[in-house]
Amino acid sequence: MNHRTIVHSTIAITLLFCLAGSVQAQTFQAPSALYFTMPYGGANPLPQIVTVSSTGGSFPYIQAVTTSSGGSWLSTSPCGYYSCSTPYPVAVSVSASSLSAGTYQGQIVFTDANNSGITATVPVTLTVTASTTAFFDYLPGGLSFSFASGGSATPQPIQVRNGGTGSLGWTASTSTADGGKWLTVSASSGTATSNLSIGVTAANLPGGGETAGTYVGEVVFQTSGDTTSVPVSVTVGSAVFYQINPINYTMPVGGASPLPQLLTVETNNNSAVAYTQTVATASGGSWLAASPCGYYSCSTPYPVTVSIQNTSSLAAGTYMGEVNIYEATNPQMSVTVPVTLTVEAAGAYFNNLPEGLTFAFDKGGTATSQTIQVTGAGTGTLNWTASTNTADGGAWLKTASASGTAPSQVAVSVTPSDLPGGGAVAGTYIGQLVFQTTGDVTTIPVAVTVGTNVFNPVNPITFTMPVGGANPLPQIVPIGNTLYNNALTFTQSVATATGGSWLAASPCGYYSCNTPYELTVSVQNASTLAAGSYTGGVTVFEATNPQMAITIPVTLNVVSSGAFFNNLPGGLSFSLLENGTAVSQTIQITNAGTGTMDWTVTPSTSDGGAWLTTTPASGAAPTEVVVSVTPADLPGGGALSGTFTGQLLFVSATDTETIPIVVTVGANVFNQLNPISFTMPVGGANPLPQILTIQNTVYNTPLSFTQVVATASSVSWLAASPCGYYSCTTPYPLTVSVQNASTLEAGTYSGEVT
Repeated sequence: MNHRTIVHSTIAITLLFCLAGSVQAQTFQAPSALYFTMPYGGANPLPQIVTVSSTGGSFPYIQAVTTSSGGSWLSTSPCGYYSCSTPYPVAVSVSASSLSAGTYQGQIVFTDANNSGITATVPVTLTVTASTTAFFDYLPGGLSFSFASGGSATPQPIQVRNGGTGSLGWTASTSTADGGKWLTVSASSGTATSNLSIGVTAANLPGGGETAGTYVGEVVFQTSGDTTSVPVSVTVGSAVFYQINPINYTMPVGGASPLPQLLTVETNNNSAVAYTQTVATASGGSWLAASPCGYYSCSTPYPVTVSIQNTSSLAAGTYMGEVNIYEATNPQMSVTVPVTLTVEAAGAYFNNLPEGLTFAFDKGGTATSQTIQVTGAGTGTLNWTASTNTADGGAWLKTASASGTAPSQVAVSVTPSDLPGGGAVAGTYIGQLVFQTTGDVTTIPVAVTVGTNVFNPVNPITFTMPVGGANPLPQIVPIGNTLYNNALTFTQSVATATGGSWLAASPCGYYSCNTPYELTVSVQNASTLAAGSYTGGVTVFEATNPQMAITIPVTLNVVSSGAFFNNLPGGLSFSLLENGTAVSQTIQITNAGTGTMDWTVTPSTSDGGAWLTTTPASGAAPTEVVVSVTPADLPGGGALSGTFTGQLLFVSATDTETIPIVVTVGANVFNQLNPISFTMPVGGANPLPQILTIQNTVYNTPLSFTQVVATASSVSWLAASPCGYYSCTTPYPLTVSVQNASTLEAGTYSGEVT
C-alpha cells in the first residue's frame, strides 16, 4: 500500500487530507465526525459550533455541504460562497422536522481557498428517533475554553438526559484533532440523567499550554441506536476572551420568565475588544435573547443581558440554547455559552436568584462581602449545594456556606490577593456561582472591577411588606465612586422576575446622573402580590462607558403571617466637616407581625472600612438601635472630602431588611438631621408640625435644595413644605407635618424626607 493509499484509508475514520505533491507543512485541524439527534416530528437540534483551525498559520478556506439521503437537511454558516480564515467557528445546523425516523448521512468539505489540494472532510450523521425509544436529549452545541499562555482552563458542567422513554445507559469518549490527551470527561459511562464535568489538561496541549493557538476536539456520547457529539475548542493566547461557563435558568410551568443574567464579556489581558453575539435554541421556540449589541458591536468589558422570553406556553422539561460571542473584526476569536432553561411542574426548585453580583474596589483595595437570599419555590424541602468557578482559574470567589436548606442567607466574598496581579492590576475579572438541588441548577454571574476610579459596590437590598398592604418605604441608595473628586455619569435600568413591574428606580430615567447621587429605589404596584419572595435588580451603567456597571440585587418579601420587620428607614445620612465628628442616630426596630422577633444586624461599607457600627448588634423587637460613624476609620481618616457608603443588614428568623447608609465629608455640607418622631391618639387630631432648619456648614455660602417625601402607608400622612418642586436656600426652616392621619389604626408608621 503506498503512502497516498494509507492517507486515503484514514479519511473514512476521521479526516481527509488530500495532498498534491509533497507533504504540506500546513493543513486543517478540524473535528472528527459530527452526530446530531432529534425526535421524529420534534424541534431541530441545537447547532454545533465547529472551530476549523490549522496546524500552522491562518489561511482562508471555503466549505461545501452535501447529504446522501433525506434531502437538504444540513447547512453551515457564516461563510457561504466567501472564504473564512482559520481558526473560524462554523455553525453546523440541521433542519429536519419533516424527516421520518431513521439515520441520515451528510458531510462538510473544507478546502484551502488558495490551494484546492488541501481539504478536510467532516462526516455528519443525523439520527431521527421514535419517541418510544431512549435517546439523547439536546446537548450543548459546543464548549469553548480559553486561557492565557501558561494558564489553566476551568472545567465546564454538562448534563446528559434521556429525551425518550425507558432507561438510557451511555458511554462517552473524547478525541482531539492533534491526537493529544488534553480533553477529559469526569465519567466514561453512566445512566441518564447524569451530571458531568468536561475539562482541559493544559499540560497535554501542543506546547504544554504555552503555545498560543486554537485547538479542537470532541466528546462523543453513545447509547443503543443513538450517537451525539459536542464539539470543543480551546483558545490559548495573550489576548483572548475569558471563558464563560454554561448558565442555567429555572421557572415554573406557565409562570413568569426568570430574571435575566448579566454576563460580562472580557479579555484575559483587559484590552478593549469589539464583539457581537448571536443566540440559538433547540426545542421551545425563541425563548432566548441577548442584548444590547444586536448587529452592532460592543466593547469589552460589557455586561450582556441574557434573558428568557416567550415562555408562557412551554411544557415542563429542560430546554437547551446557546449564546455565541464573536470578536467583531476577528470572528475567529469566539466563545460559546451553553444555556439551559428548566421549566418545573412539581417539587422544590430555586426561586429567582439574583441576576448577577458585582464587586468593585481600587487597586490594592479590599472587597466587601455581599449577602444573598436563597429561597425555594414549588413544594417540599429544598436542600442546596453551592460551588464557584472563575474564568482565570483563581480561587478568589468564595461562599460562606457550601450547602444549606432554603430559605438561607449566603455571604459571597472576593479575596483580592487571589485575583490576577494580587488585586493590584486594573481590570475586570469574571466568575460564577452555581447552586444545585435535586432536579434543578441555577447560576449567578459574578464580575469584579479593579481600577483607580470605579463605582462603589452596592450590596443587595431587601424590602418587606404584608400581603395586601401598602408599598414599603423607598430605599435611598447612594451611587458613588472611588475617586471622590472625579464624578462618573451614569444611567440605570431595572428588571423583575415574577410579580410584574413592582420595582422602580429614579430619578435618572433615560437621562444621566453624576456621582455621588442618591438613587431612590422603590416598590410599586405590589398590593396584589401573593405571599412569597420576589426578585429584581437595578443595574447602573456609566453613561459614556457602559462597560463599567454594577448590579444591585433587590428582594421583596411579601409576608402573610408571623413576625417581620416593620418599615425600617429607607436610608440614613451622616454629614461632617473634614476632620470633624459625626452625630449618632437612633432608629426603632419594631415587629409588624405576630409572635416574637429576634434580630441581628450586620454593618458593611463599600470601601471595607470599619467606620459603621451599631449598638446593640442584636435584640428582640421592639428595640432602639444607635447607629454610629467613626470618622477616624473613614478613608483618609475623616480628613478626605467625599461621599462614603455602607449598609445595615437586619436579619430575623423569617425576614431580612436593609438600610443604605451615606456619609458626606466636605468643606461645605448639609448639617446632619437625625430622625424625628410624631405621636397622636387613634382618631385624634394631627400632631403639631416640626420645624427642621436646613443648614450647611459654611454659613456664608448657601446651598440650594429641594425635598421629597415618602411614606410606607396607603395614606399620605406626611408632608414637607414649602419648597415643592422649586428650590429653597439654606438656612431654611422646613415645615414637616402629619396630615390625613385620623383614619390610621394604632401602630407605628414610617416615612422619610429626602
